[in-house]
Amino acid sequence: MFFKQGGKMSIKQNFKCLYPCLIIAVALMFTFFIAPAQSSAAEKQILVKMVGTLPVHHHLTKALEMFRDIVEKKAGDRVKFQLYPAQQLYNDKDLVNVLPKGAVEGAIINSGFWSGKVRAEGPMFFPLYSSSRDQFYKLFESKAWDLIKKDFEEEGNIKVLSMIEYGSSTIISKTPVRTLEDFKGLRTRAYGMYPAIFMQSVGASPVVMSSGDVYLALQRKTIDAAMSGVSSFVDRKWYEVSKYFLSINVCYSTPFLCAFNLDFWNKLPADLQKIFQDAAIETQEWTKNYTLESDVRYRNLLKEKGCTEIQISDEELARWSEKAVPALEAEYIKHYGAKARQILDLLPR
Repeated sequence: MFFKQGGKMSIKQNFKCLYPCLIIAVALMFTFFIAPAQSSAAEKQILVKMVGTLPVHHHLTKALEMFRDIVEKKAGDRVKFQLYPAQQLYNDKDLVNVLPKGAVEGAIINSGFWSGKVRAEGPMFFPLYSSSRDQFYKLFESKAWDLIKKDFEEEGNIKVLSMIEYGSSTIISKTPVRTLEDFKGLRTRAYGMYPAIFMQSVGASPVVMSSGDVYLALQRKTIDAAMSGVSSFVDRKWYEVSKYFLSINVCYSTPFLCAFNLDFWNKLPADLQKIFQDAAIETQEWTKNYTLESDVRYRNLLKEKGCTEIQISDEELARWSEKAVPALEAEYIKHYGAKARQILDLLPR
């Protein structure tokens, strides 16, 4: 109730009393309504679109799912993945262009296709260059690997978290390949620059193509042979259109990479970066262990499917290496200049 001037309290005096109450009311509104809304916006769930290129039942698709599961479990509701395996969204070649641009946030990439963009990576894909699987793995503990990862960031605009093991690589063909002379003119699928250089050095005619295109190319006799992992020979059913494969490992390892767009990575909070990084290493170790057994199993499956394993002697393999190794190193230096020599000198021997 308001009173006239001279009474107990005027209208003006009433407002003076009400003013502090209004301040308190506004503060309470901010606390209970506005502030929570701002907090909710700040903690908005991060959506991660991540791509794989192998068939749905391949172990690298399982690795993609494993990585997702580990991150989502540790990050809780803060991160949600949308997975696109089996080239549902992009193939190996596509990812070289779309991942640096941020069309997707992450992928398990076939880094053999990145040699034109990330020139430092060459030695990761030198056929007949390592003497064993363990020697090859030492690359990822070396200073050479630090330089290669830096080049992925500077030239590729991607952050590499770990190697993901695809398995050993060899050659499947429509006709037997037993000697250096058998390579002459053989139209052979390669999965990147340096496998193609290897093919050229031994006299073959390389054709760089994505793994998803190989079956039809072999079936239609567009190509005569293909270099890849024995898992692809089975999972992609190349054994239906080619009946010979080599006993040797042309590469002891075929390293795919768990990688993310660098701009996306730099915006992630530090604690989520650690969760992603730890998940990538855990997934890496699983693929390394898995392929130790699976490579043997896949070779046995190829024999069960009617394929013939061609034995290559140490003497014959030495003939191939004498042609391949100098050609690989020369092309790497030509392609990458003085930095290539620096990386070659830092490689584990």
